[in-house]
Amino acid sequence: MNDEKTRESRVFVPLNQRFGHPHTWPNVVGYLVRPLADMPCLSWFWFSRYCQPITDKDLQDCDPHKFPDEFYFNQNGQQHLVSFRFRYALDCNRRVEFEQAAAHIFERHGCIPRYFRKYSLIGDLGNDRFTAIEARRLRRSELVRDLVHTTSRLVLHALQESDAAGNYSFEDNAFDVPHHLICNITEKPG
Repeated sequence: MNDEKTRESRVFVPLNQRFGHPHTWPNVVGYLVRPLADMPCLSWFWFSRYCQPITDKDLQDCDPHKFPDEFYFNQNGQQHLVSFRFRYALDCNRRVEFEQAAAHIFERHGCIPRYFRKYSLIGDLGNDRFTAIEARRLRRSELVRDLVHTTSRLVLHALQESDAAGNYSFEDNAFDVPHHLICNITEKPG
């Protein structure tokens, strides 16, 4: 796996009109993720969302106290931030162009991209949270990557076009049965 082409980005989202509740996640997917997924050279990608208190250790890659006011929301008396991560692998030598285009998309919508950096597939999806057996780490990380890549593609496929106000939504029934099937297959409660 070429580390130069296996990357991740973290993006903080302002909670303004476009990304305000209740449209935050569908609009993030529609305005920010979908254009990335449509870009050439992606061999795989996956994305995930985060709503974290500014005291969270996961925010050590930035100073969570220095964002403009529109990035914070209050939950149980504590300030939180909304962000998403986009992990991806490129099958071409256009990393710089891809990341410049991605940064332009994020900034055009008032978001703050924190980084574009190397991503360790095994370190993330093959670590102790996924398997304790050393010999399985590479294959497990690839299997989990395929699962989250397919899930991310399903989320994009379930995205409905924006309404007259510019807000996206997801099909009502797009995720319930797949979630149920995964629970049945894994014998885990859903």
